[in-house]
Amino acid sequence: MRKSDLKLFIPELLLVLFAIVAVGAPLIKMDTDRMNMFIALVGLFCMIYYLVKGNRQMKVFGLSFGLSLSVFMLISIVYNGNAKLVNILWIWAYLGVALLLYQYGIRKFFATLLFYAGSLFFVYQALTGNHAADELLNVGSENNISVYCIFLMIIYYLSCLKNGEIKKIPYIPILLVLFIALWTASRAAMLTLGLFFVFVLIYNTIRGHFSISSVVMLLVIVVAVVYFSKNYFQEFGLALTTKIDRYGGSSVRSLIWSDYFRGMGQSFGNFLFGVKGTDSQYPYLCYYNGNTHNAFLMLHSKFGVGGVVLIFWYLLLGTIKALKAKRYVFISLLFVVALRAMFDWAAFPGLLDVIFYFYVIYAKDKYISLRQDAIVVR
Repeated sequence: MRKSDLKLFIPELLLVLFAIVAVGAPLIKMDTDRMNMFIALVGLFCMIYYLVKGNRQMKVFGLSFGLSLSVFMLISIVYNGNAKLVNILWIWAYLGVALLLYQYGIRKFFATLLFYAGSLFFVYQALTGNHAADELLNVGSENNISVYCIFLMIIYYLSCLKNGEIKKIPYIPILLVLFIALWTASRAAMLTLGLFFVFVLIYNTIRGHFSISSVVMLLVIVVAVVYFSKNYFQEFGLALTTKIDRYGGSSVRSLIWSDYFRGMGQSFGNFLFGVKGTDSQYPYLCYYNGNTHNAFLMLHSKFGVGGVVLIFWYLLLGTIKALKAKRYVFISLLFVVALRAMFDWAAFPGLLDVIFYFYVIYAKDKYISLRQDAIVVR
């Protein structure tokens, strides 16, 4: 293997390994602490490799950004105890993955393989009897499943962007994850993917890629889903019907969010450093052990105002930068992740941090360029 090939092989191998461990490890009946240890270790190896081999200017930014978030989390830990000291490692693990993904990426072949292997596995489990979300290989909940699949879907689309401008966004990955969201009763994922599908439909139409064959394909898929739902929904849609019977159209999230915002308003310290998640005066927040079921409230809870300002500032800069460059597909992927993260603790710290940090790096980057709808290394 040539030296230049080796430089690309190692980071890609680390990225593929991370995706396999991050999505695959929860499927194994393994102790949670041990599972998290494996995921964090692979992420930290990614960070170490980047500090040795990555772009010099971006190393400096990565270190300063990671240190800033670490300090904000440490201050929050002292104030409210919402996080543990070991949680600081997640910052560096996910940041390392994001840096490698940004500069080197994953080739489309491997990203496609990862996405379809992971997604079709969940479909298989749903259609062979493991359809109750909380029983699906003890993953934990339907929310986790949709986050895993959306993560793999975003990695797939980013790999498509890396290989050149996307003239037509593929529908199948969105519909596949939407199907999984339906059968695992993830209402937040259904909303997110439904809106993303509408965007893709409009985008492809405007760019002249909504052909007759596409219309026929979509109609066939819709008819198949309607037929399947009508005849087999009670058998395979147990998770969704159970959730509808239990909650109707409501969600406890609004009560948790109300508790959290009330806590922010009651104390200047809570506003600056985060509301203590185990405080009994906030019953719904306390009942869920401080899980706000909203990644951005978790950002405030574990990093305080400083972390919120830092993350949102770079995401805003990245969005403006992408808008100026007319990178609409690139922006849409950020909003897919952001919308999904609004309804669960999927980031800060969590798996979707990788995607958020990716866009933070894009906002700051002046050395690794992104041409329109394509990620390339100079």
